[in-house]
Amino acid sequence: MRRELHKELELLNRYYDVDEENKLVTIPLKYEKATELIDLNVEAKNNYPISDPAMVSIVEKISTIPPGYQVKLNLIINDYEGYDENILLESLNDFLEFNHYSIIREKKFFFIQAIILLAIGISILVFNVSAKANELFVDTSVLNEVFDIIAWVFVWQATTVAFLTPSEFDVNSKRFKLRVKSISLYDKDRKLLAHEETFEKFKEWVGNRAKEKISRIILLLTGGALLISGAMRLVAGLSIIPSLITVSTVDTEAFLISLILVVLFISVAILEGLIGISALSIYNGRGPLSNKARYVFIPIAALIISLEIVNIILSGGLGNLRETVSTAISILSALGYIVGTALSIALEVKNNKTEKNNKDTMWTESCQVDSGLKK
Repeated sequence: MRRELHKELELLNRYYDVDEENKLVTIPLKYEKATELIDLNVEAKNNYPISDPAMVSIVEKISTIPPGYQVKLNLIINDYEGYDENILLESLNDFLEFNHYSIIREKKFFFIQAIILLAIGISILVFNVSAKANELFVDTSVLNEVFDIIAWVFVWQATTVAFLTPSEFDVNSKRFKLRVKSISLYDKDRKLLAHEETFEKFKEWVGNRAKEKISRIILLLTGGALLISGAMRLVAGLSIIPSLITVSTVDTEAFLISLILVVLFISVAILEGLIGISALSIYNGRGPLSNKARYVFIPIAALIISLEIVNIILSGGLGNLRETVSTAISILSALGYIVGTALSIALEVKNNKTEKNNKDTMWTESCQVDSGLKK
């Protein structure tokens, strides 16, 4: 055992029961009244609103436990003041679940912001490379340098937003979910009134299921990739336009092929931009292209794959690395959109069916109770 951990456990043993074999620390938190946990500024409806200071205090104590050790949280309340201990435990879980959804919403906002910033940055880089190749600027050295700086500022800002902006809620939530093994409520005589293994409870929360996480990740990455691919396609299409004038007077067939490629690139760019917005809207759970539009964009994504294949045929294969990367991103992104959206639709149908079955069960049980009362 490392020296620091040994010293930490030695200190913890002075205040808490430490089971080193099972790596468990029991933290007994004593309250004189139940209202010390409850936010009295919010009028209770069904459950009791838990106060922020009470939960912050609990999380701060959990933070003192060394990594690898879990916590058995024992809340000892001398006077429950008529509050139901089971509802109080349920309210604690509700507070944590509310926090969980707030974190998901916050993360979605940050990641979408990061993806958009990244897409803008890479688009400017692609445009700058194309401008250098086609000598669009008279003084290329200055303007190219300016565009490079702007592009990297966007890329750096995207990295900062996505990975270097930690949320205090997120840190505390992870700390609680990873460290707390169980929550128990006791009375003043140390009699157990309510107990719950938290790991099983946390798994029930929406957004914790593996398929939902996979679907969200695919849609987020796909949305960003489609926006970037669309921008690359748009730049590629526009860069062909100057050569159309030269080709038109020399070779009619080459002119027609180039014209088709321009229309193809711009069409694919617009479609990829729309599908990218749709993917981010579905990931976010709201937006102009998140609901019925996804059923339209699935076949359009399949169409993009077909158009990319046509582009490869008309271009006589993939001539350079940039074209190869651009085509690969386009095809993989379109496939990702189809998979991610189909998975999100399947999960939505399954969740709706489960909710309907639960409602039917509750209605049946209610009818049985009513029937028994009448008898």
